[in-house]
Amino acid sequence: MREEKDKTKEEERVGGDTAPVAEELREEGISVPAPENAEKKKGARRRARDIALIALFVAITVIFGFIKIPMQPVAMSLLTLATALAGCFLSPLHAAFSQAIYVFMGLIGIPVFTTGGGPAYVLQPSFGFLLFLPFMAAGISLAVRHDKFLPAKARFIWRHGVSLLISFLQLLFGTFYYYLLYRYYMNTDLTLEAAVMSCFVLFIPTAIIKSVLSVALFDMLKKRLKLV
Repeated sequence: MREEKDKTKEEERVGGDTAPVAEELREEGISVPAPENAEKKKGARRRARDIALIALFVAITVIFGFIKIPMQPVAMSLLTLATALAGCFLSPLHAAFSQAIYVFMGLIGIPVFTTGGGPAYVLQPSFGFLLFLPFMAAGISLAVRHDKFLPAKARFIWRHGVSLLISFLQLLFGTFYYYLLYRYYMNTDLTLEAAVMSCFVLFIPTAIIKSVLSVALFDMLKKRLKLV
C-alpha cells in the first residue's frame, strides 16, 4: 500500500501542482529536492562552465599567439585562428570577453604579445590588429548562431564566408591603424597603398586558410564537446 501511495503521489507531482505533493512526500520521509535549489545549482554550474570556457580560450589565444607557421610570402600566425575558434564555440559576449581579457593582459604588462606588453603597446603599429580581436570574435559568434534559416549544407559556406569577411575587416582595421601611426606619429612617408599591400594583401592567403580551419574544426567538434 505504501508503495502504491508513493507512486500515486509521484505521478501527481509530475502532472500537476508540485508544491503540495512535494510537501506531503517530505512529511512522509521521502526526499524531494526543492525546485528553487535545483535551479540555483543549475545556474551555478552554468556560470562555472562559462568561466572555465572563457579561461580556456584566453589560454588558447595566448599560446596560439606565439605559434607561427613558415609560409610564403609571410608566415602564418595562429593568433586569429584562436580568435575565430572562440567566436565559433562561445556566445558573442563570452567570445568578445575572452579576447578582451587577452588584450588587457598584454596592456597591463603581462608578456602575452609577441614583442612584450605594457600600456605603451598601443603605440605599436601592429596594435590595431589586436584591438579588433574582441569584435572579430563577437561577429563570428553571431554569424554561427544565426544560420538556422539556411539549409544544413549551406551553413558551412555561410560560416566560412562570414568568418572570412570579418577576418578581412580585422586586417583592414589593423592596416589603417598601422598606417596612421607610421605616417602621423612616427612621421614617415609610408603611403596608404604600401600599407595595404604589406598589411592586408599579403595576409589574404593565410586569412582564408584560418577561416576554413576554424569552421571545419567547429563543425567537427561541436557535437562531441557539446559546447553549442
